[in-house]
Amino acid sequence: MAQDVDTVPDEALLYTDDLTEADVIALTEFLGGRLEEMAGRHEEGTDEHAAAVGFSRLVAMDGLQLRDYVNAWRDVEHRHEYPVAEHLLRQEIHFGWIHLCQAAAGWRGHAGFNAARWRVLRYFCPQHQEFVEAAGADEWTCAEPPACTSPTNPRRGRGAPRRTRDRPPPRHAAARSAGDAPDPRSRPRPTASRPSLPHAWPVLTARGAPSATMIRCHDPSP
Repeated sequence: MAQDVDTVPDEALLYTDDLTEADVIALTEFLGGRLEEMAGRHEEGTDEHAAAVGFSRLVAMDGLQLRDYVNAWRDVEHRHEYPVAEHLLRQEIHFGWIHLCQAAAGWRGHAGFNAARWRVLRYFCPQHQEFVEAAGADEWTCAEPPACTSPTNPRRGRGAPRRTRDRPPPRHAAARSAGDAPDPRSRPRPTASRPSLPHAWPVLTARGAPSATMIRCHDPSP
């Protein structure tokens, strides 16, 4: 299994797929140190002392879990043997790292803060960034990464745009024009081409915090 416990990479961290165990250890140790200092400034039994001690325990537990996830993700050869599905493992790493970075954000001006690595990231990888950015644009056909293929349409080549065809207006639109109540079972079929990816990409807000919106990719039959 891949282990990255020695040194933190020097380059800026752009995607959570590139997160290493060394990153997690460094950030959790930084948070633990700051919270230990905070607890020491207050007497035992005070609210401040209890909050610092309790939060430090949460950080330690979350850090251990995140280290396990990161090592499982980086062990490409045996990743499929991990008891968590790959797309869920990816999301656990992504949001686990976001939580730790948000917890440390208040110490950004501290001398030991690694601003290049301890960042709230929006994307898993470049393909995720491309997909999310294209999802907010008019052209959906540019959102599909070259390495992705459609599991339900193997004849379609990698990176090839989906065919679109002219479709009649949805039945509920005709019902409204006739003054009748729409059929709740009828749903408009999308006319724009959409990307097909093997799992759901979470869409994040501009601040990098998780949004309730999830874009779930699919490959509907034409």
